[in-house]
Amino acid sequence: MDTNNGSSMTDFILLGFSHWPQLEHIISGIVFVFYIVTLVGNTTIILVSNLDSQLHTPMYFFLSNLSFLDLCYTTSIVPQMLVNLWGPTKSITYAGCVLQFFFALDLGATECLLLAVMAYDRYAAVCQPLHYTVIMHPQLCQKMVLTAWLGGLGSAFILCSLTLRTMGQNNYTSLHGFILLGFSDHPKLEMVLSGVVTLFYFITWVGNTAIILASLLDAHLHTPMYFFLRNLSFLDLCFTTSIIPQMLVNLWGPDKTISYVGCVTQLYVYMWLGSAECLLLAVMSYDRFTAVCKPLHYLVIMNPHLCLKMIITVWGISLANSVLLCTLTLNLPRCGNNLLDHFLCELPAMVKIACIDTTSVEMSVFALGIVIVLTPLGLILISYGYIAKAVLRIKSKEGQQKAINTCGSHLT
Repeated sequence: MDTNNGSSMTDFILLGFSHWPQLEHIISGIVFVFYIVTLVGNTTIILVSNLDSQLHTPMYFFLSNLSFLDLCYTTSIVPQMLVNLWGPTKSITYAGCVLQFFFALDLGATECLLLAVMAYDRYAAVCQPLHYTVIMHPQLCQKMVLTAWLGGLGSAFILCSLTLRTMGQNNYTSLHGFILLGFSDHPKLEMVLSGVVTLFYFITWVGNTAIILASLLDAHLHTPMYFFLRNLSFLDLCFTTSIIPQMLVNLWGPDKTISYVGCVTQLYVYMWLGSAECLLLAVMSYDRFTAVCKPLHYLVIMNPHLCLKMIITVWGISLANSVLLCTLTLNLPRCGNNLLDHFLCELPAMVKIACIDTTSVEMSVFALGIVIVLTPLGLILISYGYIAKAVLRIKSKEGQQKAINTCGSHLT
């Protein structure tokens, strides 16, 4: 990071093959060619397996996921490697290094898990051919892929957190924490708020866990609506957990600090999950629009493959939004300022303590805010406008009530 930054961030120097400049040019050419081949090959596999209906089988479903993973994995490493090989600058910013470290671990672990899943798929196809289509049904395939992604994500979070925490304690980069002011000027109010927040956090945990378990265990609830509702409950659990525990620690005790690593992690996760929740609500409104306005075609339109693609798109777009905005924010010099007038590491609070003109970052936040918040809100309003129009056309009161009840889970 900037040398004027109060957290004393320094760039990392990637030595690589800097002692052999002639070898760097040869390696850069070879790496570039293989990267282009990887991009073209994997993109072709993804497009062909999605466009050709004859390839809509478990094997090609896993293969397209593996190709997508390979694209992301190589893109998280090779472009930065080429920049270092081609140019005289061999440095990478702290934020860039953390991101590359996290994504390399996440995507690498997910790829390993997915290869194990593909091995089981081939075992079922060869050893139990008569039962193959029954065993490897679409829902199981989707759950396997989702488990692989979540397993990779979880391992990356754990390993990155442990590594960065060790750096914060022992490394020469001298990572300083932030002070979260919150409600420190009103100690009595803090005690009241801590009790209220704890109560609501407990209710949130119990309620969302009950929804997830009920929708998983009851076969009658294996529908698109409850699939999205289950994802929303999981998102809500993760979102509140990324904020509330640290908030309670600050409210209960005299220590109002949060480590740099903790603040960065909270900022990225908070932005990621918050963006995902906004986009998922738009997806759920489309689901309800289809159920009410096109009931006869509902199961055909909202098939399991489309539902899974929608969820993956939501998580992907929100992750990209988080990475972009948080990286821009963390690269702002703070000139020693580490007082956040908030109870969490929120993006506007981080921008506020920067010691340079932040107009460009604020404009980026505003532009992406329109995409992530206002666009889903507009889609929700349009969907429910059509739903209201369709409900009013229904002549019977029972029919109207039934149509309204289908939207109850989304509205609440």
